[in-house]
Amino acid sequence: MKKIIYATDLSENSVAALHYSTQMARILGDDLIVLHVYPPNEAERKNPDFFKRHQKDLEDFYKSHLQENYDKTIISPAVTWGSNVADEILKFSKDLNVRMIVMGSCGASKFKDRLMGTTTGEMIGKSQTPILAVPPEFKFRQPQ
Repeated sequence: MKKIIYATDLSENSVAALHYSTQMARILGDDLIVLHVYPPNEAERKNPDFFKRHQKDLEDFYKSHLQENYDKTIISPAVTWGSNVADEILKFSKDLNVRMIVMGSCGASKFKDRLMGTTTGEMIGKSQTPILAVPPEFKFRQPQ
């Protein structure tokens, strides 16, 4: 089965991309992997509950934004860490049967890059998998 990866920084700017990726996964019959890459933090990683806590943050994020559209049968959360988010997303998706990677087009820090989030721009330049950049104000409409 093909997969769609929704990569998020857990910002409000990525919520439209969450809705888009969820709807596309339903329409295409794909699995949806909701992925968040955390920057490394030595002190935090020594805590044995590091991934559990970040996984809970991720699950809270998508469940609260999807509400009645949440479908646990198609969504799988994934958490990883690394200093270069784009490289970590590419590493994560390498051996999966990925149809596309969906990301918000504007990250948490709008001042870094006003047109497109820096991670999204980097992914477009590096990825062999199609990248779909969704602007924060986008509303999903059924494709024709």
